[in-house]
Amino acid sequence: MNVLGVILARGGSKGVPKKNLKMLAGVPLVAYTIIEAQKSKKISRLILSSEDPETLELGKKMGCITVKRPDELATDHAASPPCVIDAVKQLQEKNGFETDVSVLMQPTTPFRRVDTIDKCVEVLEKEGADSVVSVTKAPHFVNPHWVRKIENGYLKPYLDVKDFTRRQDLPDVYWRNGQIYCTRRKVLFETKDFYGEKCIPYIMDDIYQVNIDATVDFRFAEYLLEAGEIDFDVEHVRKEYGLRAEA
Repeated sequence: MNVLGVILARGGSKGVPKKNLKMLAGVPLVAYTIIEAQKSKKISRLILSSEDPETLELGKKMGCITVKRPDELATDHAASPPCVIDAVKQLQEKNGFETDVSVLMQPTTPFRRVDTIDKCVEVLEKEGADSVVSVTKAPHFVNPHWVRKIENGYLKPYLDVKDFTRRQDLPDVYWRNGQIYCTRRKVLFETKDFYGEKCIPYIMDDIYQVNIDATVDFRFAEYLLEAGEIDFDVEHVRKEYGLRAEA
């Protein structure tokens, strides 16, 4: 299969300006995703899509194919599937690359590993599924069996099912963790989403579930790196790519 790794790195961000270029332990956030994706034995091409010239320049410097994203796909309200479709189309038009499977890797979830990337592609190949999407077990306090809604001013169960009083009795539920969306081209183009009818979950450990939306998330991610919870050679990467350490 022709597998296209896709990194969507928009330049604009209201919460943290230039978030994808912000330094995380001396390395730009987007670089964590680029570095692991480049190690993949399953990804045939790696493309970075952005409307931001500085982000595109970093992608080129680190060896990515880059495509300039149309302005209408670079707004706060633009969904990810059309952005991936645009990247697939641009690569085909410019390089003649026929994508069979796209692997979306969001830079705001920086701690994915190359073995996770390759395993997801392997599962898709082996099982003949429409897609493989990475998930993490949801904490008990956001389990929909415990979540409540407000209806006519009163607190009501969110689900019309048996109410559980003990955390230990709750059924397991999972949320998409943003690490991997591995989807066949036909499914992506026809449904305009990453799932299709047959979506296989790839369950990941909690430790890799760091989703960076705010400054405090950067601090937590840096703590994990400094504490050795995440194995990443920051100094080596900075030297290899000539990255500046300024925040």
